[in-house]
Amino acid sequence: MYGRLTATYESASTRRFRLGRVDCIRSASWQAAEWTRALNQPADHNQLNQQVSDPLQPGKRVTFNLFSEKEKLALFDAAVKKQTEIMVENILGDGIDVHLLGLREQSKLLDQPMDLFKDESYRIANHFALSTSQVPTTSNCIMGYGPVVPDGYGCCYNPWPDSITFCISAFHSSESTKSSLFAQNLEESLLAMQDLLQSRGAT
Repeated sequence: MYGRLTATYESASTRRFRLGRVDCIRSASWQAAEWTRALNQPADHNQLNQQVSDPLQPGKRVTFNLFSEKEKLALFDAAVKKQTEIMVENILGDGIDVHLLGLREQSKLLDQPMDLFKDESYRIANHFALSTSQVPTTSNCIMGYGPVVPDGYGCCYNPWPDSITFCISAFHSSESTKSSLFAQNLEESLLAMQDLLQSRGAT
């Protein structure tokens, strides 16, 4: 939708630990970026292997390459594997965000500010323009929550046996977000994923 990945928050339960609540599954991995790039290659093959201007970075040229269905599936598998690894690390207490939060709050208590928390990269990494989490319920109600930053999205999802219910939210005050467009892109992405995964059995 925006041509890039963003800091993404997906909650991982850490309730196996005393006083544990959640840590953050940071799903914007290199593997996810590679798979997304392959899935979003131009439909017109005449555009492939040609250099075009990058709309997000004026002056920069990007080259499209043709990915086969087999290559897209391999990239998908790699992205899922990485996502699973990150999730498992988090629920086992090896995530980074709760530990960093502890360091930040301890530095405040000791009045010993750490440069890490003033760094621009830390601000970017914690500007969660996409906050997403599974909120399963067996009732017919729709669960949801709002975005965690002014220019972000909240995307709650509830998987069912034959479908997934999504609740997407954004602030009206933001000119850079639009829930209806996000929903449209999400639906198109899921249908493209369905076509891709169904092709696995056909090959």
